[in-house]
Amino acid sequence: MHNDKKPNWPTPLPAGKYEPSLVISSLTPEEKQILWKHLKNKHPEKAKAVVELMSDPVVLSMIDTFDASLAIESMFVPGCLLSKLE
Repeated sequence: MHNDKKPNWPTPLPAGKYEPSLVISSLTPEEKQILWKHLKNKHPEKAKAVVELMSDPVVLSMIDTFDASLAIESMFVPGCLLSKLE
């Protein structure tokens, strides 16, 4: 009997465009406060999304497991922190 099933190969995804971002773990406590105030005042929806993301136990577990950090897109970063983009 002939099997017409195709192998289950990983599906390639198109490469995304590089965009500099701000890695939160690289900030001082003062810089984190500046960023948080900026997000709450200028980008409240992004601030809400960050709170929800960082309240998710699965996300926190992944951050811990992979020694990861949250990164914020450059469009949400205040001018005084733009030099910290990676």
